[in-house]
Amino acid sequence: MNIALEQADSALAAAQELIEARQLAEALTHLETAIAGFEGAGESYGLIIALKVASETNRDLGHLGTALDQVKRAHGVLIDTKPDAEQVADFATEVGSIYAQMGQLVAARIWYVQGLYGYEGSGRTLDAAHNLTCIAGLDRAEGAEDKAQEMLAAAYNLYEAEHKTDQMIQTRLSMAQGLAAQGDTETALLYLTQACHSAEELEDQELLGDTHQQLA
Repeated sequence: MNIALEQADSALAAAQELIEARQLAEALTHLETAIAGFEGAGESYGLIIALKVASETNRDLGHLGTALDQVKRAHGVLIDTKPDAEQVADFATEVGSIYAQMGQLVAARIWYVQGLYGYEGSGRTLDAAHNLTCIAGLDRAEGAEDKAQEMLAAAYNLYEAEHKTDQMIQTRLSMAQGLAAQGDTETALLYLTQACHSAEELEDQELLGDTHQQLA
């Protein structure tokens, strides 16, 4: 192992220890050293990891622009290194999430859809359902409740196929909320009643409380 790579590994390890101790700002200096070291040594996988950790750290600190640049760069390096890696969809989804947090809904949709296609292609059903739910949130933010309901219904079907009752309930609650806001109280009550029964069977008091609150 060359000296630059050893220094990069050491810097990444030091950064991770500081992150564990919640000393995020201090960790960034080490992460910058790690990124430069891995890049200089031509170590793509180390670079991807360092960029990802740096992005997460900057996001936690509220540095959204920097976090976005770093995760997009990690996404690009991964595609150049191993374009068929499952993690490509994870990075795309993370980019979409940051764009959504920044209020850039058009860009968020583009990246969430990229992630969705990746999850569908690799059979990652639950992750696909997650992205469908995120896209539904964008539809709702843009006032397109009908489209949001379609996305949520598709997500519900995927959760049902995987027998994820808690996520099925949460999806029904979201669907009912949107329908009630539109004035379709009949369908909203139907979904809430279904969710209530499922929460009782699951014995999940938190979900049951959320359901009763919406019913009220």
